[in-house]
Amino acid sequence: MTLIIGVDPGSSGAVAWYHKGEHHAVPFKGLEDTELLEILEGLGSHVFAYLEDVHSFPSDGNASAFKFGVHLGKLKMALTSAGISYETVAPSKWQRKMGCLSGGDKKVTREKAIELFPLVNIHGRGAKPPTHAVADALLIAEYGRLTRGE
Repeated sequence: MTLIIGVDPGSSGAVAWYHKGEHHAVPFKGLEDTELLEILEGLGSHVFAYLEDVHSFPSDGNASAFKFGVHLGKLKMALTSAGISYETVAPSKWQRKMGCLSGGDKKVTREKAIELFPLVNIHGRGAKPPTHAVADALLIAEYGRLTRGE
């Protein structure tokens, strides 16, 4: 069986997965690049990721857009280095399937994540309700699991 992970690539996003009856999430904030790679490598050999297909907008400042691009590049490289294949998925696609079209309102996806996953093992913090930082990654992972039939 393949372990499906979801990745919300924003700098305040996370990576999340479901394994052996428990949901896990690792927020990116404060996480060292090497730590993320170690976590991804520790997931095993049968892993597939769904990475939210996002990009910068013309209204973003140059520095902000550059910083986002660097972070996205690091995520893609970490997945590749850990031997994890991935597919990108548009926010509208995973949100539609999960019944939480947000229109950009993070509260919508967080409420859906809390409804589906009342407690999540958040890296370094123990079992907690989903935060804004991990909600999208959890929902993307669930989208992937449902899509692949795992």
